[in-house]
Amino acid sequence: MEFMELENSVNINVQKELIHYFSKNDYKHIKMVVQQNRITSDDEFLKKACYLYKENHIVINYSYLKWIMKNGVYTNEYLLEYIMNVFKETMMYHKKFILHMNSNHLTMMDIDKYYLFIKNISLIMKESFPNKLDKCFVYNAPFIFSKLFSILSVFIDKATLQKIQIVDLD
Repeated sequence: MEFMELENSVNINVQKELIHYFSKNDYKHIKMVVQQNRITSDDEFLKKACYLYKENHIVINYSYLKWIMKNGVYTNEYLLEYIMNVFKETMMYHKKFILHMNSNHLTMMDIDKYYLFIKNISLIMKESFPNKLDKCFVYNAPFIFSKLFSILSVFIDKATLQKIQIVDLD
């Protein structure tokens, strides 16, 4: 098996694992977990919102970010700092990273409400990690994703745009 084929099979396996995880950890599930007091600290939410999954695979789970931002658990500045630290720690050991982003429950209202946060994280990523993105897989992309993508594409160069792939859940 050639290196490229091996790399693709690893990405496909990671995608399958994350699709299963995202289906079990959507926004409705988070609300239920909160009601049942199964998550005992705000830090647990934060660690599920953005984390290093395997090697250089970073996961951003919007369902958890949405809950954190909606409930004012942390400031936007703290969230940005936390997310950037996940990326910085990954870059200490790897030359590039692969981003897996769950966009489940992303709405037009969310885009309007969190526009500044989205813009800031995009700009910081561009400045702090130029040419470090290997691939970006977007899961559970709602139709509204095209709106978000058009906003982000202003801040993202063409080479990076080509690395973004919508993952079909079927």
